[in-house]
Amino acid sequence: MTGMKCYIILVILDELGYRALTNKLTFAVNLVFAHLATYVVPRNLTGLWNTGFITGVLFVLQMVTGFLLTFNYVPYHGLAFESLVKVLFDVNFGWAIRYLHAQGVSFIFMFLYIHVFKAMIYSVRYKMLSWLTGFLVYILTMIVAFFGYTLPNGQMSYWGSTVIINLFYYLESFTRLILGGYSVHTPTLQRFYILHFVTPFIALFFIILHVYFLHKFSSSNPILYSPPVILMRFYPTLILSDFKMLTMVFALLTAQLGYGVIPLFQGDHENSVMADPLSTPLHIYPEWYLLFFYSML
Repeated sequence: MTGMKCYIILVILDELGYRALTNKLTFAVNLVFAHLATYVVPRNLTGLWNTGFITGVLFVLQMVTGFLLTFNYVPYHGLAFESLVKVLFDVNFGWAIRYLHAQGVSFIFMFLYIHVFKAMIYSVRYKMLSWLTGFLVYILTMIVAFFGYTLPNGQMSYWGSTVIINLFYYLESFTRLILGGYSVHTPTLQRFYILHFVTPFIALFFIILHVYFLHKFSSSNPILYSPPVILMRFYPTLILSDFKMLTMVFALLTAQLGYGVIPLFQGDHENSVMADPLSTPLHIYPEWYLLFFYSML
C-alpha cells in the first residue's frame, strides 16, 4: 500500500511537469525500497542482528550532538576545558548534549564489539568486502574516539593522549606534525578538533559501503544456511524489531544520563579537573574501549 501511494505521487508530479524532480525522487524511493523494504533476509535472525542498525543510529546521533557542541567549544589550551564547563551551565540542555556525546561513544563501542563478535561466529567467506569495509569503519571510529578523548583537555585526557602519542615518537617528524610542537598544547587541540570533525564523514562513507556490500550478498543467520523457504522481506517485521531494540537502548541511555547505571561509561573522575602539565595523575589509562590497544602498546 505504501509503495502504491509513492507511485501515485510520482505520477502526479510527472504529469505536472516536474520530470527532473520525479527522476530524483524515483531514484531515492527505489533506493529506500531496495535496502529497507524489499531487501530479503533470513527469517530466523535473532537480536544479535539488530546491533548493526543500532550502531549506525548511535553513530549519527554522535555526529548530531558533536555538531551542536562545536558551537561552544574553543580549541585552546587554556579555554577548552572552561568552554565545556560553560556548555554544562550556560547552554540550554547543554548538560544533556555533552554527556550524551561523551557517554554515547561507549554505547557505540559496546554494540560495535557485539556486532563484530557476532560476525566472527556467524560470518562466511564470501563477505570479504563487508569485512574489509567494516574493519575500516572500526579503525576510523577508534581514531575519532581518540581525537575526541583529547579535546576536553582534562587531566586524564591530557596525560592519556600524551602517553599514547609519545609511543609513536620513532616517527619523530610525523609526531611533531600532529602535535604542532613537543607536547599536547593549543596546536594539538586545533589539529585534533579539525580531524575529529572531518573523520566521521569518512567513516560514514565506509558505513554506506558496508551496508551496500552486506545487502549485495544478503545477511547471514544462526544456522549459516539460507534456503528460500526461510527468507522474508526486511519490512515490516525485522525493521520493527530493530526499532523495538532501539527503544530499549534509548531507555538505557536515558537511565545512564540521569543515574549513571553503568559506572564504566562515565569516564575517570580525574578528567573533571583541568589539565596540569606539571602534575601527573596517580594512574594513566584511557577509556575502556581503548584499553585493548593501550595495553598492547
